[in-house]
Amino acid sequence: MQITEQVEDLNCSGEDATPLNEAQTYAQENGLFFMETSAKTAANVNDVFSEIAKRLPRLQPAQNPSGMVLMDGPAQTPATASCCS
Repeated sequence: MQITEQVEDLNCSGEDATPLNEAQTYAQENGLFFMETSAKTAANVNDVFSEIAKRLPRLQPAQNPSGMVLMDGPAQTPATASCCS
């Protein structure tokens, strides 16, 4: 699980709502990803999105796919087939 917080941008007094070391400790204790960011100064904004993308689970192809198998190219139908036979 990832939590992204921008307390600096929400707090006009310039003081963090949660001290940095407390937030880092909480993240470590709960197995969370932590990175301090600022939308105001753009500090670490790109980095946090890149890190989240790296941590997203990758889709694995199914070993035994069930259902239809789609093939490239036009369908080949026998010349004797008709819609009403």
